Amino acid sequence: RDETDIAIEMVWDTPSDEDQTDSDGSDVDLHFRHPQSQDWFRDAGPYDCHFANPSPDWGDPGVAVDNPSLDIDDTNGAGPERITLDNPQLTAQFGRGYRVAVHYYRSQGGFRSVPYGPSTATIRVYFSGVLASETRRELDDTNAFWETVDIQWSADEALVIDVNALSRRAP
Repeated sequence: RDETDIAIEMVWDTPSDEDQTDSDGSDVDLHFRHPQSQDWFRDAGPYDCHFANPSPDWGDPGVAVDNPSLDIDDTNGAGPERITLDNPQLTAQFGRGYRVAVHYYRSQGGFRSVPYGPSTATIRVYFSGVLASETRRELDDTNAFWETVDIQWSADEALVIDVNALSRRAP
């Protein structure tokens, strides 16, 4: 592991996909939202880091080291996906933390007409390379949306707060 301040990794398991390493499979997406936003996807503007917004500008203009980055994106299998952020902002000023979520984007592969069915997503949060949290949940089908944890960042400590809220959401 590197020494990135915050690293979020996601893997998923889709039992009915007989070969989760081939080029056909379910697609589960990792999302990481800035504390200034209350929404996801396009409605969040630049404040939702995910496959369609892989390197948003969150910090000081023109300073890349305070922006998140979707470093790994997997579209057809079991992951991993990975988002990193160096130099996070102190979250107390916003009254909320960074939020991590998972979207079951597509339960069927590109060549398969029958859905694969449920996938179990696992989220791991690392602070400076040390595992701080691991959580998992089954997502039943396309557009299941799981808000997993909040990350509160202060000058003294970083905390992971369980959210565990499941809903349906189309991007």
